[in-house]
Amino acid sequence: MRQQWVLRATALAATATALVGCSVGGDDADASETGESSAVPAPQKLLALDEFAALNALTLGVRPDTVFATLQSHAAKEILQSEGIEVIDKPTFFQSPDVEQIAAVHPDRILLSDVGSLTSITSQANEIAPTTVLAYAAPWREVLNTAATALGRESEAREIVSRLETKFAEVSGTVEVQPQTLSVLVGFSGGIYTVIPESPMSSIIEEAGFGRPQAELDAKIGPNTGVATSSVSGEEVGQHAADAMVVTSGNIYDGALVHANPLFNEIAAVKAGRTADVSGELWFGSYPFAVYWILEDLQALADRTLTGAELQGRIASDTDAVTRWKAFSK
Repeated sequence: MRQQWVLRATALAATATALVGCSVGGDDADASETGESSAVPAPQKLLALDEFAALNALTLGVRPDTVFATLQSHAAKEILQSEGIEVIDKPTFFQSPDVEQIAAVHPDRILLSDVGSLTSITSQANEIAPTTVLAYAAPWREVLNTAATALGRESEAREIVSRLETKFAEVSGTVEVQPQTLSVLVGFSGGIYTVIPESPMSSIIEEAGFGRPQAELDAKIGPNTGVATSSVSGEEVGQHAADAMVVTSGNIYDGALVHANPLFNEIAAVKAGRTADVSGELWFGSYPFAVYWILEDLQALADRTLTGAELQGRIASDTDAVTRWKAFSK
């Protein structure tokens, strides 16, 4: 179930606008109507029902008191624990969340992402404390602004957006000098997929100045693939040739499956060493730290002089999460 969701999470991008910023009652409803955040007090005891909601809050300078490790994100858990934040394994994605366990934390505010079964208890959570739902697969600026409004941190959000936009400009400036295309292939559960143009990941790649191979620009939703991804048959892999190739790996992502495809290995960029295995967990994210992570990787890919082990050495893996978080936090 979780494996299916990870590929499909960004499927919500097309419809998430209706969900972004949704809170059930409480202070958030008043704030959204008036456009003022001053009515939202700073939380004294924030509970994040998943790791990505927690990272959104922490990025804004609000430390969650407790985080439920709903998504089983190894990278996010290491980051949160490195900050001294309590992370409790609660498999609320796999089963109906235990509202009593949420109440036992005695939070005065709750954040959660709209994944799995979490949204099924939003009304009940809101009876415990004002609850804000963050659309996991919406564009990152919208997700950040929703969290900022809920936490009264709009000025911090503007600063984060400004800094990331500066990073976007740095990367796109490099690509403009030497234009290039980028392909994204995803190995998962025995199949190969690509990421369609409507996904947050594709939007980040586009804003960073990279083009995409035509096969990925034309990628459509296929049966049982979700909106975020499109199936790629073994015979079609060669159609995804680009100046640089990205393969998602780590956690549930099977990068070896892509590398084992004979047609993949015939692509000129692959032969030239212009291939990088990236963290699928972070590249599918739509929150500021994930954006920063992707941009750092894209900056390395933008340098056409980097190939092979030298290129891969500039690409972060899940084990680099805390190190990269520290760089981002600066």
